[in-house]
Parts: sequence; C-alpha cells; structure tokens
Amino acid sequence: MDYSSSDRATEGGPTAGPERQPDFSARAGVIADAAGRILNESRAMVYDFAGSFNLKDRVERHPVQAVLFAAGIGYVLGGGLFTRYTGRMTGLAVRLAVLPFVRRELAGIAKASMMGDTATRVHQ
Repeated sequence: MDYSSSDRATEGGPTAGPERQPDFSARAGVIADAAGRILNESRAMVYDFAGSFNLKDRVERHPVQAVLFAAGIGYVLGGGLFTRYTGRMTGLAVRLAVLPFVRRELAGIAKASMMGDTATRVHQ
C-alpha cells in the first residue's frame, strides 16, 4: 500500500510534527520505573531462593563446597560448557571413572584364565 506524505503525517510517521512525538523524558521515566520494578522483583526472588535453600547456613557449614558450586555455575553461565577444554576434561573424567571397572574385569578374566589352566592340568 502506498502512503502519501499527508497519510504518514496523520499516522505518526516520520513527517509527523512535534505535537505527535512522545516526550523523551516521559518515556525515560517509564523505562526507569519498569527497570526499578524488575530490580526489586529480582532481589525478592533471590531472597526467596536463598531462604528456601537456607543458603547462608549452608555456606557457613561448607564454604569450600559453596565456592566450588558458585565457580561451576559461573563457568556454565559464562559459556564454558561447550568449549574444547570442557570436552577434553569430560572425556578424561569418563576414562578415569571407567578405569576401575575395566581393571576389575581384566583381573577377573585373568583369574578365571589361571583357574582354568590349573583345572585342566589337574585333570590331565
């Protein structure tokens, strides 16, 4: 649809006069009020969260655990989760976690093999 310049002026377009333009200070005040409400609601949510998990007592009882937890949350929120370093460390952790199981299975196989060899020698 093609608008003429007079149509744009009546609809608040670029040629509208100053009487149609919203007051900048009024808009800034509305934005500041909204930001203040959001900040107050965010603080209330944090206090509710802290109160529901009794974070202050937990931090006092286990300060090292609290610092490590906070560092982990910061790492994830900072974008460190999908990095090459994290992939390497995850691979290393999986290998280290699986290693005792593999060692136990290999020891069981070796023991069964040795028992099988002595059993066949006794029967011969």
